[in-house]
Amino acid sequence: MKKGRLWLVVSVLIVGSVMLFAACSQEKDTSMGTDEMPTNMDHNGMDHGNADKMPDMSEFANHRNDRTGSLIDAHSQIKAGLDASDKKKAADGAEMMIAALKKFDSSDLDTEKRKEFTEIFDTAKEHAEHIVKSDVKHQKEHFEELTTDLKDLFELVGAKTKSES
Repeated sequence: MKKGRLWLVVSVLIVGSVMLFAACSQEKDTSMGTDEMPTNMDHNGMDHGNADKMPDMSEFANHRNDRTGSLIDAHSQIKAGLDASDKKKAADGAEMMIAALKKFDSSDLDTEKRKEFTEIFDTAKEHAEHIVKSDVKHQKEHFEELTTDLKDLFELVGAKTKSES
């Protein structure tokens, strides 16, 4: 009888230890729920392997003018926040980006270019929204895509510096 009780206690301790070890060794799920972030974003095209390599801002320097300045300033703030791994600073820059995108004047674009502008605007805004709500690693992934959207936008509207205009 004592042997049976001892066997039961040892078995319970072993099973409990295994369960505890398994629970502690599982990686914590840090993904956001569907109520916290839009889910219609296609992440398949993102290069998740280069999240630490941030785009170089020098390529936008020659696109600064009255029309693009606020977009470039917001992009710079996001980049500075991400370079410092400062989630809040990057999120604040993304909020600035959303506001700058909404104020961007596209009234001079013809119908075809306006349609393309709308597509770029929608994806850029969605990337900025993700930056506002995400952890730093995910912010960096969306920042890369946002940078591509800005390049496309500047090319579409023919953004040139004041001296080139």
